[in-house]
Amino acid sequence: MTKRVVGVTAVAFSRDKKRVQALKDAFDGDVLTNEKLIRFTPEELTPFLQKCDYVIVGLDKITEAVLAQCPNLKVISKYKGLL
Repeated sequence: MTKRVVGVTAVAFSRDKKRVQALKDAFDGDVLTNEKLIRFTPEELTPFLQKCDYVIVGLDKITEAVLAQCPNLKVISKYKGLL
């Protein structure tokens, strides 16, 4: 069985080492984070999402064209940070 992959594009989430570690501890699979701590353009986002089964996004713009190139992506979750 192939390992599942969750990606995190949200800058605030990716910057928070405790939150990233909690995700790694809870998720049975690989966790990819936004190591550059940038908002992805659609051109940058596509190759990142193509590696993912699930993604936690921040303010990245996800277009229909991006989604069309990511057939393995099953879930998109929006991260809004702590209030």
